[in-house]
Amino acid sequence: SNFLLWQGAYAEMLVSETLWPDFGVDDLKAALADYASRVRRFGARPEDEKVARGAG
Repeated sequence: SNFLLWQGAYAEMLVSETLWPDFGVDDLKAALADYASRVRRFGARPEDEKVARGAG
């Protein structure tokens, strides 16, 4: 089925080198830190970044 294509349209995905049985607290913290460091533009282009942040 193609559900992942539609469900993942606006999802943030992380590909980890760690296998699931070995995935621990440190891996989760690293994933959360990676997510927190991203600049989210909500579909705006990089030059429209001020608008995406609500400054425009």
